[in-house]
Amino acid sequence: MRQLPQEAAAIQQWLVNLPLKIDWKGEGLPATSQRVFNELLRSERRSPTPAERKRILVEQDGRCYICGGIVEGPKERPRDAEFDHVSPLRMTVRGQRQVFVAACSSCHLEKSQLEGRQDRSRESHFSPHVWQSYVCNQRPPPLVFESHKKEDHSDLFELDVRRCRANALAKSVYHWPIFSPYDSIVESTPGVLADFSFIELTNSKRQSSLLCHLPYLGPSWMAKPVVEWMLHVGLCGWQDIKLSLQATAHVPPTCLRQVIETMDAAWPEEQKHLQK
Repeated sequence: MRQLPQEAAAIQQWLVNLPLKIDWKGEGLPATSQRVFNELLRSERRSPTPAERKRILVEQDGRCYICGGIVEGPKERPRDAEFDHVSPLRMTVRGQRQVFVAACSSCHLEKSQLEGRQDRSRESHFSPHVWQSYVCNQRPPPLVFESHKKEDHSDLFELDVRRCRANALAKSVYHWPIFSPYDSIVESTPGVLADFSFIELTNSKRQSSLLCHLPYLGPSWMAKPVVEWMLHVGLCGWQDIKLSLQATAHVPPTCLRQVIETMDAAWPEEQKHLQK
């Protein structure tokens, strides 16, 4: 037995205003928001058009892309061809291009059953080496100024950045990476900027003042937008980028923007403070 969250009425009203049905089970706002986010991010199923089907069969020479058996009948009409998503639909985000291939019915069934036993999330998965070297390695800590801990009573200037994390998700100019166990850490190549880079400043002059070199606080992995900014303003050079980690798969930034805007628009005016 557990008590309903304090915002239960507001959560229920918010769910009613959403363009999809969510079976609420009394979760708190963070857990409910996560469910809504994933549901809105899910891609809508579509089937290949007749022109796409014909093109796919021509490209595959009328054969199943798994076993190589013939799936095309006379007069370019498929006998038992079924068209399968290359990337499982449950792992495809809204707005992402859906790519199809032709398969015979038995191979398609076997592949669908195998995928049904796999993880349904869109999370990154890392090899043991990348997990130890990247996930368990040093990354920049959150840069938060705690004005209430200042001991003296001098005047302070406070800058409030509203919803910085939501804006970072919704307005990113880069595609979001999703890693697989096949993605490896490699030595960096000058002029090539990866999704994540390991930065280690080698010039002693750059380390003379810690405050002047934020967000750099020491050797660590940094995301592509941060590294690009550091290169632009001269905080680091290509020689300071030691290692690179690039994902094979990416999702377009517009998909997250649409999801966040939909979630925001569903909140009643008197409950707008719960958007964050």
